[in-house]
This record gives sequence, structure tokens and C-alpha cells, in this order.
Amino acid sequence: MLVDCINHRMPGEATPTTVTGPFHIHDSPSLSDGADIANGAPGELCFVAGSVRDMNGGPIAGAKLDIWQADGDGLYEAQRGTDEPWMRGVFTSGADGSFWCRRCCLFPIRFRWTAASVN
Repeated sequence: MLVDCINHRMPGEATPTTVTGPFHIHDSPSLSDGADIANGAPGELCFVAGSVRDMNGGPIAGAKLDIWQADGDGLYEAQRGTDEPWMRGVFTSGADGSFWCRRCCLFPIRFRWTAASVN
């Protein structure tokens, strides 16, 4: 993490740099906006929407979002040993910087009187 931070310095307002982690698999398939990376995987389906912005709050069109996650059983593709892509894909932000996809919830979200937050 420290080497990544040193080699990729950014202004203080930028999102911190990160590493891909032990379960990232390269060459994920390119998927259209709103695609379902869960595709029948164990777990509760949820919708994730967001936007990619520059330092001034303007939209960034065409940003690549490489999304991967564990399924509802807590397993990543590398742990499942599947031949097909599992719970991963590359999305591209739209002209307004937006993107959305369907995936499994990492934990059950229950709404009562306030909205839950998923980070």
C-alpha cells in the first residue's frame, strides 16, 4: 500500500489509492450498464449506482470500473474454481459519469425508518 501511495501521488481531495487485493482476476468481461454480475449466484440481489467525478465535481465519461466481489456464500471466483467469470465485470461510466449494476448484497440490508448505507 505504501509503495502504491508513493508511486501514485494525488491531491489531498482525491480518493485514496488502493491495491486490487488477492482475489482480483484480470481480463474481466466488458458489461453494459445495468448488467447483472450476480447472474444467479447465492445471495440477495441488490442494485448499485454511482458516478465518477473529477476534482471539481464534473462527470468523467468513459471511466472503466473493474468490479468484483464475493457471492452470498462469501466466496470469490478464485475460490469457486469456475471456468466462467463469476461475480465480476468491467463497466464504463456514461456521458454524465454514471454507472449501475446488479450484484449480490454483501450483507442483508433492512430498512426501518432510516436508509441504510452501502459503501
